[in-house]
Parts: sequence; C-alpha cells; structure tokens
Amino acid sequence: MRTSIRLVAAAAAVPLALLTAPAATAAGPTATAVTCGSEVSGKVVLTKDLNCTGRGLIVRASGTTIDLNGHTLRRVGGEEVFDNRGIEVGFDSPELPRTHDVTIRNGTIEGYAYAVYASYTEGLTVERLTTEDTLRSEVGQDLTVRKSRIAEIGFYYHGSALIEGNTLRYVGGSGGNMRIRNNRFPGGGVQLYESSDVEVTGNRFAPGGVSVNDDTFNITIADNVMTGVSLDGTRIEGITIRNNRIRNNPASGITVDSSSQSVYDVLIENNKITHSGFGPHGDWAPTYDGIHVPAPTIEGDVREVTLRGNRVRNSAGHGIFAPGAIDGGGNRAKGSKAAPECVGVICSK
Repeated sequence: MRTSIRLVAAAAAVPLALLTAPAATAAGPTATAVTCGSEVSGKVVLTKDLNCTGRGLIVRASGTTIDLNGHTLRRVGGEEVFDNRGIEVGFDSPELPRTHDVTIRNGTIEGYAYAVYASYTEGLTVERLTTEDTLRSEVGQDLTVRKSRIAEIGFYYHGSALIEGNTLRYVGGSGGNMRIRNNRFPGGGVQLYESSDVEVTGNRFAPGGVSVNDDTFNITIADNVMTGVSLDGTRIEGITIRNNRIRNNPASGITVDSSSQSVYDVLIENNKITHSGFGPHGDWAPTYDGIHVPAPTIEGDVREVTLRGNRVRNSAGHGIFAPGAIDGGGNRAKGSKAAPECVGVICSK
C-alpha cells in the first residue's frame, strides 16, 4: 500500500488575529490580522483556534516558524476536495527556490487531507503536532518529525529524515538516509519502496510491522516489537532483520514472498518469533511458518538470504521453512504444528 499523492485545494478566507515575533527594538509582540489561505513568514503564534473553509496557511519563506500555541487549525465546511492542505510549505516546482528551515509545532490540525504538505523543502521540523490527517513531504531533505501524534507520514523521493518519538499509524514511501526510531504504531506499520539506507529501529507495533518492496537497498530493521516483516518485490538487497520480537502474526512472522526476484544479501538474525500462522486469515491463503523463505519460483533467479540464531516458538506450520535460504547456524524452533520443525536449515530446540 503506497500513500496516495493529492494536490492543492482552493481556500476561503477567514480572519484571525495572530502574534508575530517582535522586532529587536520592540517592547513586545504585536497583533497582525491573518486570513486562511494567507502566505506567512517570520514567527507566527496563534492566539486562538483558526477555522477555515479551505486551505489553512502557506509558507514560502525560509526561516518561518508557525507556533500553534496549543490551538487548532481546523477545516470546517467548504467544498469537499480530496487534496485540501492545512499548512503548505514550499513551492510545487524544482524551478523555484527551495524553502529552508521551517518549523511547525505545538498544536492540532484537523479536517484536512494533508495536515502538512511540503514540496522541495530542506530542514522542515514538525514537533508536538496532533492530527488525524497526513503529513506529506515530496522531494525534500532533512525532515524531522518528533513528539507528535500523526495518522500518516508519506514521503516521495525524499532525502534524509528523522522520525522519532511519535505515535503513528503509517509511515511509507520512497527515500534515502532515513531514521525511523522509537515510535509507537498502535495498529499500522512502515512500508518502503525505491528506498535506500533506512533504519527502522526501536519501534513498538501493536499490531503492525514493516514491508519492504521493489528497488529497496541497505535497510536495517532491528530491535523492534512487532507483528511481522515481509520482503515482497524485485531488486531487494542489503536487508538486515535483527533482534526483533515478533508475535501473533496471523500468517508468517518473517516472510520472503515466493514471487520476489533478485533478493541479495539478506540477513535474518537473532529474532524471537512466537505464535505465527494461527489467523484469522479471511479469504486469502497465507503461509503459516514462523519464518518463511521459499525457493525462487523464477528459473535462474538468485536468492541470498542467511538465517542465523533465530528462535521460533509455537507456529501453525513449520518453525522455519527456508529451502531458499543459507543456513548460518544457531537457529532454534519448538512447538510447531507441522513436522519437521525446520526445513532448509538445521534447528535445535
């Protein structure tokens, strides 16, 4: 599942008094009237909730800070459009200057398809934001999202990012040099495609997990508490799945899909997997093993997946089914419903 791309909506103007940062010689902040759909710059501090029938605020100028100050930017009424934006940052064109060093913090955005929509930005920081909407950043870099509650974060051909200490449902897209760490996912997950140099570490998924798809390289998935990990696509290389605690996947805890092609340099190491494959399954046909790495289905395709030091308990199928894997030793399985406990690697109990 990839996050859909939605475009900009028109806005209706609703006045609101905001505070701007004082000049160096000023005695204190002064009030400025700002309307929904306005382009803002400098330091903007809300003094009360902002209710808009369309687009909220627009940021083009570098160095802008929007402090929601505990208030809510809210879309109310207006025309129903699929791509309305609460705060729009940057220009939708690579031909125009990039917007640098924008901060959005300390409040709530609600009623929009996109709470924040950023294009061609560098150094965007979002912190202490609450929203049931999506934060999307396209062709940007140096994104930081922390200490926030956000439904979805989507990125598209993105540069570096730090997503840390949040409560989220979904993070996904294409990008490189990203750190997704120490977040809570109460029913959701991370999906990567056309991505490289990404670390997904220290997160708690309850339930949920990580899906790695086409053209994805150098990914580390480590030290998470989760429901599962799946590799499903073409050209997947340099993946490390290590030290995760995986429990209660209705299918397999770790899966390399049988249709995946050109899977190289994958290490599945020191994971603890419990109670996999017991459903519910609905109308689909899952795998039931704790770890499932089948042989390639395409003649001549190469699959380089090493299993080492994993511990599997109480699977509906085999503990480990891995005729397409390399046995790195030290794997253990016990309590599997299908015999033998392990296929393709040697396991102790």
